[in-house]
Amino acid sequence: MKRGGTHDQAARARIAAGTRAAMADPAVRERISQRTRAGMARVSAFAPQKHALAVAWQAACPEVRKSFLDQILAPVCVASAAEAPRDPHGGDHG
Repeated sequence: MKRGGTHDQAARARIAAGTRAAMADPAVRERISQRTRAGMARVSAFAPQKHALAVAWQAACPEVRKSFLDQILAPVCVASAAEAPRDPHGGDHG
């Protein structure tokens, strides 16, 4: 995998200088740290629920999984079908 992205050496140097200048302000670093901590706390709050859902999903048989997906996706599919243009010939003629 190629490292370094698509920027040339001069562009990387300009980006690095701008980042160093912005991060020199302690208020900026503190604001970033606070947002990072808040984001990590939000994610960790859902971890037990995500684990329980994964365990239940893995324990369910394929028929139950299909039924569950049909149930939660039905409103989306119905809305999508209502918005789709109708073929006057009735079928896929593409």
